[in-house]
Amino acid sequence: MHGGVEWIVDVEGLESAAIAGEHGRSALRALFAELIAALELHPLHEPIAHVFPAPGGVTLLVALSESHLACHSYPEAGYLSLNLYTCRARPAPDWEGLVRAHLGPARVCVRTIERGERAAQPQRAR
Repeated sequence: MHGGVEWIVDVEGLESAAIAGEHGRSALRALFAELIAALELHPLHEPIAHVFPAPGGVTLLVALSESHLACHSYPEAGYLSLNLYTCRARPAPDWEGLVRAHLGPARVCVRTIERGERAAQPQRAR
């Protein structure tokens, strides 16, 4: 199979302090570390992080041998966008549990997209 699976995760209702500045960067790095371990992913480097000026949003990126893991936080809105793409299908992580464990209570919306050949196959009527 060519392609894989992509998770687009929208997280709302976060406390701004949980996802802003150096504290936010640390919390997001811990979330990434747990995702990488749980899914047995293979980072090509340490996470690249950037903390923006006030209100202190954080962008975090890890290139994986399987593809990438990225996020950006919007502390002023209590919002975090996450994206994980892997080049082969694998079980979905417990996105809600992981987000709550690392960042506190939130509303988590996960969209799963199959990529490549499987996604491009026409659907047959049943």
